Amino acid sequence: EKFDVNEIVDIINGKGTLGPIISGELDVDRMDYLLRDSHNTGVSYGKIDYRKKGKLTKEELRYFKDLIIHSINREKVYTPLLKETNKNIEELKKYFSPKDKNFLLNNKDDICYLINLLPDYFFKIPASSTGKYHPKFASCEHGLVKHTKVAVRIAYDLFMINDTFTDSDKDLIIMALIMHDGLKKGMEEEEYTRFDHPLLVSKLIMEHAKELKMNLDNVRKMCMMIESHMGKWNTNKYSKVTLPIPSDKYGRFVHMCDYLASRNYLNIKFDKLEIV
Repeated sequence: EKFDVNEIVDIINGKGTLGPIISGELDVDRMDYLLRDSHNTGVSYGKIDYRKKGKLTKEELRYFKDLIIHSINREKVYTPLLKETNKNIEELKKYFSPKDKNFLLNNKDDICYLINLLPDYFFKIPASSTGKYHPKFASCEHGLVKHTKVAVRIAYDLFMINDTFTDSDKDLIIMALIMHDGLKKGMEEEEYTRFDHPLLVSKLIMEHAKELKMNLDNVRKMCMMIESHMGKWNTNKYSKVTLPIPSDKYGRFVHMCDYLASRNYLNIKFDKLEIV
């Protein structure tokens, strides 16, 4: 059977009898959202037997009417919420900017680019959900950002008594510390910490290496620091992954700063997200 090209184009553009199914108030895309919502929440509302042939029952027609209203109301409610959420994330990023006194980097453009690759949850979650491995200031909302800022501050303080690093080395160390826990729960937020998160961050950075101003050797050097930041705790009974152990002074320094920032006895005061 031959198809009319113009008719197909009309359908794609939401015209004709079948057009609204592709692009309309309750098109297949919205139906898919609603069906998945129904499935994932465990409620019957929104379920339609889309495999059945023939006319819809009165019950299903009622569902369609309700779903159209639900779909429209959903967009009215969630769109402003999404905008507000995005606004809040941008505000949090301002507190985590290399422009402030804690991030006196020469390579500001690259770290700004990398920070913007991080998922939104990074700026909201605690560094530890149990509080077992991190101090109180890091075990609350925004705790992961606070932990990261403390690790960076420790690095700067240690630079004052350690003159073995060049300015370029210091930049790479600070960038590694900023990014080291960037995908702690995966690229998309998962329920638990991903043990392989150092490798995930390294992979993300390497995928965007061409967008950075620093040369590839320095990108790899930074990624090696990130991959080995867990130090001797490089295995986990729940994971088959074995993380690399620091093999040079750069990796050992990053691990040391991360380790010190996670000590339970630390009592660092914050004003919002700024160390005071």
